This record gives sequence, structure tokens and C-alpha cells, in this order.
Amino acid sequence: MNNKTNLILLLFVGSLLALATLTGVAVYRMQLLSDAALDFQQKTLL
Repeated sequence: MNNKTNLILLLFVGSLLALATLTGVAVYRMQLLSDAALDFQQKTLL
């Protein structure tokens, strides 16, 4: 029982870490894309 609880806890923590990592990567990429888009718009306006 205790071993099973530890396994579930480990899986839960692992999935949370994976989710946080994916969210961080997604936000980082979105910031890069928005920066590139702003840069592109400024160049187009000039």
C-alpha cells in the first residue's frame, strides 16, 4: 500500500513537472514569436 502511494505520488509530481516544463517552453516560444512579429511589423512600417 505504501509503495503504491509512493508510486502514485511520483507519477503525479512527474506529470506536474512535465506540464510546467511544457508551459514554460510554450510561453517562451510565444514571447519569441511575438517579438519577431513586432520586429517584422516595425520593419514593414519603415
